[in-house]
Amino acid sequence: MTCAARWLCLVLWAVLITRPTSLASPLLVQQCTGREVLSVRPGKETLIVSNAAGMTYPADTVCEWSLVSQDSGIKLSFARFDTECNFDFVFVYDGDSYNSTLLAAISGNDHPDPIVAPSGKMLVVLFSDFNYMRSGFNASATAVVVGEAAQGDSTTLCSSPGNCVHGRCASDDSACLCSPGYSGTTCDVPVLDDTWTPVFSNAGVDFPARFGHASVYDAEADTLWVLGGRNIAVIHDDLRSYSFADQRWSLYSQPGVSPAGRYGHTMVKGDGRLWVYGGVLGQADATLSRLVRDNTADLSSELWAFDLGALTWQQVVTSGGQEAPPPLADHSVVYAEGQLFVVGGRSVGIHGDLNRRVYVFHIATQQWSQPLVSGSYDTTFGGQAVAYDEASKLVYVFGGHSLSANQASPSLILRDNQLMAFNVVTKHWMRIDHTLGSTVLPALSGASLVLGNGRLFVFGGNRHQHYTDESCYSSSLFSFDLTCRAWTTPVSSSPTSQTHVAGRFAHTAFWRDGALYVVAGFRGVALADLVGYRPVQDVCASQTEALTCVASDACSWCLTDTTSTTTSTTTTATTTTTTTSTTTTSQVNATTTTTTAATTTTTTTRTTTTATT
Repeated sequence: MTCAARWLCLVLWAVLITRPTSLASPLLVQQCTGREVLSVRPGKETLIVSNAAGMTYPADTVCEWSLVSQDSGIKLSFARFDTECNFDFVFVYDGDSYNSTLLAAISGNDHPDPIVAPSGKMLVVLFSDFNYMRSGFNASATAVVVGEAAQGDSTTLCSSPGNCVHGRCASDDSACLCSPGYSGTTCDVPVLDDTWTPVFSNAGVDFPARFGHASVYDAEADTLWVLGGRNIAVIHDDLRSYSFADQRWSLYSQPGVSPAGRYGHTMVKGDGRLWVYGGVLGQADATLSRLVRDNTADLSSELWAFDLGALTWQQVVTSGGQEAPPPLADHSVVYAEGQLFVVGGRSVGIHGDLNRRVYVFHIATQQWSQPLVSGSYDTTFGGQAVAYDEASKLVYVFGGHSLSANQASPSLILRDNQLMAFNVVTKHWMRIDHTLGSTVLPALSGASLVLGNGRLFVFGGNRHQHYTDESCYSSSLFSFDLTCRAWTTPVSSSPTSQTHVAGRFAHTAFWRDGALYVVAGFRGVALADLVGYRPVQDVCASQTEALTCVASDACSWCLTDTTSTTTSTTTTATTTTTTTSTTTTSQVNATTTTTTAATTTTTTTRTTTTATT
């Protein structure tokens, strides 16, 4: 079972469990003891402790705390949190049973955000498996006024005094339109280089929280499109757009002719349309048992197209027979050369077999094919991140899940940190050497990969490594310079630069106007934010003295590589060209490849190696 889906099975297991209840209302519960019913009173904290200090929580058990508050909501705040990532969970419900709305499924050792149950009832459930117990959690529950309990800012008229600090009010008085260089609901947040900035703070009002969604940024219209995804137990079937010019969300609906709700699907723009493929299907009111069914019928092989001019959906009838891809989820799709390229994914239910094939959909003929590929392609993908470079015709693929190379456990699914590239013209795979520099990326799944300003940016992802790293939700940002071939962590010009964004996975990201944008995602709860990060444009070029450049982790390797290794790099880049049979297992640098009738010729460009720096 893949770790990304394991928590769903645990939820189903918890739904089927019935536990005896005992009435009690202590202010402090020291041990996990079955089920406790506790009162939450105004002005007082009700403390929940999973286990005694210096000990671990019990193995192979379920503990429940049922919290009740009269005439108020309940807010749960964590003082500490430490469970086995992807295996031991704390579930939080808005209500007193497993049939209530599931608000959170928290795991790992990342500090959770406060959780609010507006109903006045909250069920907290600790689930643990049979081994590797951790130190557990301390939490406090307080009574809050329901109006104050809502997550995200409430909508206010922008003409009210003090609003639209650096901007103007929209014509319908519903939102502030911020001046360039400012963001936020009241346009009071400056957009600075090397700093995370919220695009809007009305999270969850016009854009419901979600993860596992698909998104596309349309640069021509300066519009973001988002389709589907899920909020733990609810699968979304909506198509929404965010106009950066109008700074508002819009909802599109076409009853009877639109994709069913789904998550783990893909969406790309091409030929004036949005193309949607695959995903895990479900109904908007899906039950937990429906979500965790291990059944291939839950995966889709549908191909949909949304016409950006007519604003209408059409399910595409395709041909290709056995050349067509199977139902897939957690795959990747790029649009290039009038075609859709499908890479990786899982193909059999939640326990899914990982896919290693490349499928191509030819838009002109509406036909699928499986091209014959060559090069360093000895792995499988699932939950990977991709970015396409039109100039070099390369699809960059980072991380995800792959099958273990350990012959003793060949079916073991592990996270990966390798960087691959696939040339859509020559159908050639390359394993990119990214060993220069001092930054080594963790293995990640569910991360995002974005190309901008000659660099690849990796953000977020699930980074859990059993017994060594129990962090489930990475908040790290890494960049890969395509010229110098090395990863770095972008330089922070302010001490709080990288603390403005929550760690997450199963999000999406895109590049716009010199900045990286991140859309929603999962961190124990589904997120509903849109945040932007504007990196320093060219760290090496900004250094005026050699000593300061060498001292900078972000460019010292670049300066050194330019002055001392250009010759050897050129040799490496130019000696990796031969026929298909001799490049099958070669480890090469990212290159631009052209094919003749008899041979494959490789030439380097500035965007892919250091040969010309």
